[in-house]
Amino acid sequence: MTALARRFYKTALPTPADGVALDQRTLRTPGGAVFAAPTAALAAAVAAEWEAQGEEIIPASMPLSQLAFAAIDWAPVRRDELVHYVGAYIETDLCAHRAEAPAELAARQSAAWDPLLAWAAEAHGLTPPVVSGIIAADADPAMREHLAAYARALDDFPSPRLRKRQGSPVRR
Repeated sequence: MTALARRFYKTALPTPADGVALDQRTLRTPGGAVFAAPTAALAAAVAAEWEAQGEEIIPASMPLSQLAFAAIDWAPVRRDELVHYVGAYIETDLCAHRAEAPAELAARQSAAWDPLLAWAAEAHGLTPPVVSGIIAADADPAMREHLAAYARALDDFPSPRLRKRQGSPVRR
C-alpha cells in the first residue's frame, strides 16, 4: 500500500481560468497536465475537495478530482476502450438483473429500477433485456452500438463517469 502524501499547501482556491491554485501553484493531474475544468462550478468543487484535506491527502475523499483527472489524463488516450466498455455494459447492468425471490426483494428491485429502464427507453430508445440471475443478458447488437455511439459522442469530461459508474477503475 502506498503511503499517503502529506498536505504541502495551505490553501486551495479556484482560479479565473477554471483551474485550481494550491498556494499560487497550479494544480496538475497525476499525468502532469495542468488541471482545467470545463466549468467554474467544477473548478470550485475540486478546489473545495483539496481545501478539505487534513494533514494527509486522501485521494479517495476527492471523487470529483479523481474523475476530472481521469477526464484529462485518461479519456483522450483510451476513448476506444471506454466506448467498448460502455457499449457492452448494457448486458450486465444491474438494472437488467433481477432476483426471483424473495418477493420483497423482487418488488424493491422493480420499484427502483423500472423507472430507470423506462427513462432509457424514452430518452434513448434502449430496452435492455431483463433477466433473472447473474448471467449476462443477451442484448441486441444494435442496442450495444447505440450505447457505444452515445459514449463516443461525449466529450472527455462525462466519459470517465460512465466507466467509473460501472465499478471499473478509471486509471490503469
